[in-house]
Amino acid sequence: MKKTDALFQLVKSLTKAEKRYLTLESRKSGWEKSRYWRLYKLLNEQEVYDESQLTKKLSGTLSHDKRRLYETILRSMRSYRSQLSQAARIKEHLLDADFLYDRGLYEQAYERLRDARSLARKLDDQLAGLEVNKEIRRVANTLLARQQTEELSELISEKEQLIEKLERELELLDQHDEIIRAVQAKRSRADEAEESSLLDTYEKLLKNDQPPTSTQGKLRFYQSRGLIGTLLGDYGMSVENYKEVLKAWAENPAYKNEEFNRYLDDAFNLLSASFQYKPALHTAPKLLQELEAEEPASAHDRRVLFQRTATYRLVYYINYDNQKPAAQVLAPIKDGLEQYQ
Repeated sequence: MKKTDALFQLVKSLTKAEKRYLTLESRKSGWEKSRYWRLYKLLNEQEVYDESQLTKKLSGTLSHDKRRLYETILRSMRSYRSQLSQAARIKEHLLDADFLYDRGLYEQAYERLRDARSLARKLDDQLAGLEVNKEIRRVANTLLARQQTEELSELISEKEQLIEKLERELELLDQHDEIIRAVQAKRSRADEAEESSLLDTYEKLLKNDQPPTSTQGKLRFYQSRGLIGTLLGDYGMSVENYKEVLKAWAENPAYKNEEFNRYLDDAFNLLSASFQYKPALHTAPKLLQELEAEEPASAHDRRVLFQRTATYRLVYYINYDNQKPAAQVLAPIKDGLEQYQ
């Protein structure tokens, strides 16, 4: 199979809104008359990647233009995403503070970092919090002789709390990755020996009824238990734990908006388990309705949401609800197909 060009893949992955933003940026910055911007338009027109066509229509070094265009698109998308992503804004604030610090504008750098810390706390992001904590201490030490800042003891205490939460999150992430690989490797229910081994290996996780307090820790805790239920063929266990996962997402809407695709993974894991567990089957239509009512900020997320809800809506209809007129089920799916092409 012919290798598809990475730049072509990137261009074709852009949504209409992203392409519109990129075009506006090209006009503001004067790119639209450049060779590499002409390359963008040619790639955008191609249905299948054809390098020979590009070579014929463009003079100069194609490889150089491709590199420039690739970096330009990524740089523009960083700016575009910063309007939608609080995590991206944290990174921008850190860069801003570093620039301000280098210019000797220490008070401004300090305020920028305090804003970054507020965002990290809102997302309950320990890793970002640690990076911000480190930079705040650097600026605070410089400011010490000029104005009152937080006590060093407070900043150290904050750092210790962040590390403690992060270590627990990473421990659970390791366990989660081990379990998900086991699920991917084994497509059938565990036999008695495997079941016993699983229960021994993850005894502490399964018997612990006190999840971590952090958002990511809580998510990994219940996700892992839900996956173990899948391996054991205990779909009731999967359903109960994925319900807790969705509660954890609901408790932190800022993080849910930031990681909407991951939220969808968990929501559809709950739906899959509900299809396998008869006592929970009646809850599937309500969950589908709730998912269809979601309004993610990203056009890409809205498209993925439609694709996945439409698929599960059809699966539920074909297997469990085929007394309903087909036209009633298919009408909103048809509308979605036209909207999202």
